[in-house]
Amino acid sequence: MRRASQLFFPTLREDPADAESVSHKLLVRGAFIRQVSVGLWTFLPLGWRVHEKIVQVGNAALEGATIALVSRTRRQELESLVRRVEHCRLETHPGFFDFFVDGCQFRPAESSSRVNG
Repeated sequence: MRRASQLFFPTLREDPADAESVSHKLLVRGAFIRQVSVGLWTFLPLGWRVHEKIVQVGNAALEGATIALVSRTRRQELESLVRRVEHCRLETHPGFFDFFVDGCQFRPAESSSRVNG
């Protein structure tokens, strides 16, 4: 199986002429969606993958809310847990950004000599 990053989906350098919102421009330019016909759009593989991840998050949130509403015992356990949780702002820690970027596993950018040469 190939990774989505290995597939060729051309991105656009210029904003689409009919794009009105910033999100529309980004989705088209980033090869997330493509126009099929007037008023008809389709997801490209990368856009579909993002869509599916968003659906998973929504389904998990709905499932958790359903459990809390249906089971009195589970709701009491959750309320007890919430009282014990301490909120902390990780982004204020001096090393957070470096740790976060390392966790994202971004590949290093190619040098301009490799790209142009």
